Amino acid sequence: MVSPFDANDTPIWFFGGISRNEAEMRLKDKRPGIFLIRESNTSPGSFVLCVSENCKVSHYIINKRGEKYQIGDQEFKSLPDIIQFYKLHFLDTTTLVEPSPKGPIVPPESPSTTFAPAGVPTAGGELVIALYDFKGKDEEDLPFNKGDILTVIRKDEEQWWTAVHPATGAKGAIPKPYVEKVS
Repeated sequence: MVSPFDANDTPIWFFGGISRNEAEMRLKDKRPGIFLIRESNTSPGSFVLCVSENCKVSHYIINKRGEKYQIGDQEFKSLPDIIQFYKLHFLDTTTLVEPSPKGPIVPPESPSTTFAPAGVPTAGGELVIALYDFKGKDEEDLPFNKGDILTVIRKDEEQWWTAVHPATGAKGAIPKPYVEKVS
């Protein structure tokens, strides 16, 4: 995608074509209102406003409609106009406060990750079964087949969760409507 900004005039909050996963790593555990805008990986020509909100990272799609930008039911002349508006108005649980720093990502210290055998949830995990095949579109997606058992380790958004495929140890984003809780 071609950037909507001149190379010498790119705003500090515009991160170009970074992945959803990288945006989440940059915003995870940040105070509410830290944000960035990136190009959408799944909807060419669109953008995504990513913001740290209430212990999660939210992703708001910004569709380009001719010369205007649309986020939800609001229309704006430019991406900077969106930033200015949401500095004064709430998205879901917060307003925009300041852009995420652009430096290298420093992961938080955490204990080493271990995976449970297939069908056994990890601590705090929830077992789900796949209702449909999901091939994934982004590098951060976790592909799976109908009938696979997955362990949900984080419910990032209403419709997208992070899960581990216990059989392979792979981790990634899964669409909630494609799975159901194992009874």
